[in-house]
Amino acid sequence: AIFTSGCVSNVEHQLGKNAQSTPAAGLLTPPAIQYSLFERQDLKAEDIFALTPLQKSHFLSYFNAEEHAHTRAHVRVANYIQEFSANFSYQGKTLSATDAFDQKTGNCLSLAILSTAFIKETGLRFQYNKVHSEPTYQRYDNIELVSSHVNVTILSALNTTGALWISGSITIDYFGGDNSFNSVVASPEEVEVMFWNNLSSEAIIAGNLDLAFSYTLKANSIDPLYPETLNLFAILYNRKGYSEYAYSVYDFMDKNEIVSFSAIDNFVSLLV
Repeated sequence: AIFTSGCVSNVEHQLGKNAQSTPAAGLLTPPAIQYSLFERQDLKAEDIFALTPLQKSHFLSYFNAEEHAHTRAHVRVANYIQEFSANFSYQGKTLSATDAFDQKTGNCLSLAILSTAFIKETGLRFQYNKVHSEPTYQRYDNIELVSSHVNVTILSALNTTGALWISGSITIDYFGGDNSFNSVVASPEEVEVMFWNNLSSEAIIAGNLDLAFSYTLKANSIDPLYPETLNLFAILYNRKGYSEYAYSVYDFMDKNEIVSFSAIDNFVSLLV
């Protein structure tokens, strides 16, 4: 089984793109979700971008300190993140802002989510960027995990309109490289889909298919046509021994040109 996780999906899918561009009479309807195959797990309702009052106080004390008053707001936020993340352990786990703050660890998506939490406290504008770079690969028994990269850009308060690809902005990124560059924008909703898909991937690796299914449902509730989410459903069905349900998902994606490298590769394996 192959799926994309770690930081960001490597497909060029825009949130809800198919649903928005298709006439009402021809809205795409994915195959029915097979709820009966899994035991639903209780997931805590959380705002993954939220900070605790103590965490907010720590950040705002720095941001509002008199000695930083002459530093532009977006630079203050970037400086705080740089100092705070100096001892950050960039492991593969996907964490909410609260957990990333407490544990000082997480992958690039975790850092982007934590950075977002700080930015939101200031009211500054920001943007997520998918980064064009070499993907990384990890293998866990018969699972291959393909990871690519995402970062976040903070815009200066002086710039209130237009795109963020302009001067007066700072990009928060621990993984910059000579051969990488920001490619396309990811919406906050898409980042949340990535978060739940990553947790699903981590649960599959751990062998907890019921928990993975519950995480996949969370992602699916945001965008029912997101390629990597559909791919996860198919992987879960196949691992439960119902290849016919996995086939129906991949066949739907194929016929409707919902493209995912991971899904195509898994579909080939299933057909073989």
